[in-house]
Amino acid sequence: MIARPLVLFLPLVAAWWNAALVVAADPGALQSAFPMQAPVFVAAPGGLVRLPLPPAVRAQCRPDLSDLRLLDAQQREVPFLVDVARGATATSQSVDVTVVEVFREERRREDAPALRRESFVLATPQRFDATGAWSLVVSTGPRDFVRRVEVVQQRQAGETLALVEGRSIFRVAGGSRARTQVELPGLQPGQFVVTLEGEDDAYLSPTFRLERATEATPPARVDVPLVERSRRHEAGRTILVLTRPPGIVPERVRISAATPTLARSVIVRDVLPTGRMTMIGQGTIRRLNADDTEPELEVAVQPAQGEQLEVEILDQDSPALDALVVSAVMREVAIVLTLPAAEGPTGTLLFGGGRARAPHYDIATLAKLLDGQASAARIGEQIPNPAFDDRPLLGFAMRPGAALDPQVFAYRRPISIPLSRTGLARVRLDVADLVAAQPDLADLRVVDAGGRQWAYLLERDAVVASVPLETTPAKNEGRRSRYALIPRWRPLRLSGIEFEIDAGFADRSFTLLGRDEKGAEHRLADGRLRREASAGESVRVAFGDTRVTELALVVENGDEAPLSLSAVRALAPLSELYVAAPPGEYGLLAGDPDADAPQYEIAGLRSTVLGVSAVDATTEPGGPNPAFSRGAAAAHRIAGGRVLPRLALWIVLVLAVVVLTLLTLRLVRRDGSP
Repeated sequence: MIARPLVLFLPLVAAWWNAALVVAADPGALQSAFPMQAPVFVAAPGGLVRLPLPPAVRAQCRPDLSDLRLLDAQQREVPFLVDVARGATATSQSVDVTVVEVFREERRREDAPALRRESFVLATPQRFDATGAWSLVVSTGPRDFVRRVEVVQQRQAGETLALVEGRSIFRVAGGSRARTQVELPGLQPGQFVVTLEGEDDAYLSPTFRLERATEATPPARVDVPLVERSRRHEAGRTILVLTRPPGIVPERVRISAATPTLARSVIVRDVLPTGRMTMIGQGTIRRLNADDTEPELEVAVQPAQGEQLEVEILDQDSPALDALVVSAVMREVAIVLTLPAAEGPTGTLLFGGGRARAPHYDIATLAKLLDGQASAARIGEQIPNPAFDDRPLLGFAMRPGAALDPQVFAYRRPISIPLSRTGLARVRLDVADLVAAQPDLADLRVVDAGGRQWAYLLERDAVVASVPLETTPAKNEGRRSRYALIPRWRPLRLSGIEFEIDAGFADRSFTLLGRDEKGAEHRLADGRLRREASAGESVRVAFGDTRVTELALVVENGDEAPLSLSAVRALAPLSELYVAAPPGEYGLLAGDPDADAPQYEIAGLRSTVLGVSAVDATTEPGGPNPAFSRGAAAAHRIAGGRVLPRLALWIVLVLAVVVLTLLTLRLVRRDGSP
């Protein structure tokens, strides 16, 4: 099955890959590597210019912008650095105040503890900048307290202005809860009076300082609406599947809806090319009403890798959100470079395709020295690049392997591979394929009309499918019922079952049994079947991965009537094949019990191959292979399979027994023993 030794092939692949991932040496090769282009306009005089990248450009590129280049008017490559928008961070300033005078007063009360009041005349520093939001911070020893605070300041015209009224500071529960500062809106340079009043057995005797925090400026960001591929509602949830372009890697996901008041949990999952899903974000969105100025409608997410996102919104018993739209939220990204100003285009931006390595420019080290010195540039209309070489990205792997004899495979499934940019097609196996193949899938082959096999990568258990099971009427055995669950394809590999119960409420003991290919019955799971009266979900029973020809569900009814089961389904793990092949008609072969697992050279580039996008192959239902021949299969086993080695082994064993027997008899006769 190996076309040539892997060690000889990998250098060729590396050479092709280095040629496909272009660098700046050849301008012609550079232009042919990018499918899109756009003119760049610079209006300001020469020097550094900052070119923001619109979402449409970023959507075509890889997340690291490795497949983006810029050429000047003479078609020469222009170095640039990537500038990711950053907001100003919050800073704080602290100044000490001078205590000018202190007044204390104790008021005794008959029906309450004594009331103690402390008044402090404080003075700001001589050069005090009153702009901004200043707060008064009260510092005390490690003790619990509660104080009412008043702050007044006398202005030049003799007017007294109350800066703080009716506020409190406190430290309770050993300091686990505390508030020891108050805002001073309108504070002016000079003196002001702070009064603390509370019920305590001692004066507070605090120290004071003023603090001012500068407000953090958030970075410039862009919101990109994500295209909705599907939407479904089930069990009090709304589930959306959204398309994520390669270069759109959200930092947050924004949920927009016309529903005025909402508070719902949201889960965001990354759908990988193999179909596996990984949770990358979870949170709650809230909005009080339509006039809420600070709604919480975003969920922070980790970087996504797949081409789709799944967003699950927990509606419970509330209606689904109206006019629901999901957007990706990202920081603005620009490139900074040097281009001359001109009335028309002064450069060309090339982007997309994923065929270029990230460039290493010297000016990238100047990112920290920008400090807003660059002038603005803009991008014109984005059009296809006529010089783009659109050969498949995985062209190095799109070649046939060794031919095989299709007569030895008992099963065949037609496959049609469409044209794709990458040359990679995904074939999802169904239950019939798995039943026909060996348990370890070693006999799977993808062949063309000439019987030549094409290399593939196997992604095991990529998805879990629901496979209907035939259910026989309940067989009552005393106070329990036994249901036979029979799969259409046998033996069936599964890891659980789910079913509907017609009863509104159920809570009964059960035992699930499975019969293997040898007829032996095994206990797969037991416990209780519970279904709440208000729940509309199906009942699911999970267990370890196994292969069965039949299932039996035994339910303890007690004095209740037997349950009526409907829509019983098996949870069957399904694998996928990723085939690097040109468009055309192919066949999936299986059903050779003596076949060994294939060995393809692209297995050494698994991460590279699976890192590109794949198109779904069109398949038809599989069945008996018309070319299958029992005689050819038997001859194959004898000539190149395992029959001759086994026969030779038995012959050697028989001859060994005969020789040992003869030697033993000869020795016995030599000794004269009877």
